[in-house]
Amino acid sequence: MPLTDTAARSAKGREKPYKLTDGGGLYLLVKPEGARYWRLNYRFGGKQKALALGTCTAASSPWWTWPTTSRRRASCS
Repeated sequence: MPLTDTAARSAKGREKPYKLTDGGGLYLLVKPEGARYWRLNYRFGGKQKALALGTCTAASSPWWTWPTTSRRRASCS
């Protein structure tokens, strides 16, 4: 299920870091202090890697919208 704008904005820190997934490897990582980071999981050479796309405030308008998907991406402004 795609991550909604409301869920991304209202994400609060917990005791441990957690992920809010958006599908296709894209997720919002929420740290215990409340910081939110966009990450993208991918595989290269048979190994899983994560690409950092920026913080939720720095990347508030989703500039990484992929041409293969038409659904709305969450933003955090």
